[in-house]
Amino acid sequence: MITRSALLAEHPDVVVEVAGHAGLREHGPSILRAGIDLIFVSVGVLAEPELLQDMVDALHQSGARATIASGAIGGLDALAAASLGGLTHVTHTMRRPPASLLPPEESARCTQEREIFRGSARDAVVQFPEFLNIAAAVALAGKGFDETEVRVLADPAIGYSLHEVQAKGEFGSLHLSIENRPIPSHGRGARLVAMSIMHTLLMRSASLRIG
Repeated sequence: MITRSALLAEHPDVVVEVAGHAGLREHGPSILRAGIDLIFVSVGVLAEPELLQDMVDALHQSGARATIASGAIGGLDALAAASLGGLTHVTHTMRRPPASLLPPEESARCTQEREIFRGSARDAVVQFPEFLNIAAAVALAGKGFDETEVRVLADPAIGYSLHEVQAKGEFGSLHLSIENRPIPSHGRGARLVAMSIMHTLLMRSASLRIG
């Protein structure tokens, strides 16, 4: 396994993080302080105010760039644009099969939609770090961690994870719905996450960019 020191010694143009919250927490600020651009998907860890400030300070010190890959959601560009005019309400609802959210016995008894969480995006990413990096990205694009409402539903009627974002503001209203299919090789991890990383890398050298 390559160490962080060995990685930094190679002076890469960009590092892509796929190491989860612990990995980004441990290595992200150091990579940025070394002046290396960082693309990451474990954005939920930025709900920790101290780490967010550490990352921002590292960016200011080095001039590196940090990019949040859109991951398993879309519409972040529209939401971020809408936030400039003022947003009054942003709700992110995640629906998943009961087996992925509940203990086996509870899951077997779940025959209709059941809400198992409702709260802020900050609390949601702490309680569901594996599933709700998306909610953190939505929060950062829109009204922030504390003013973005998140609902988590166990829903026996669906086969994959389903994310819905609703927003209202001066711009009008937005309703985004996306059902993510897992990567076939191991049955977990949304295909769209991998595609979003590739798209972000390609856009670094694109002459014509969308958004």
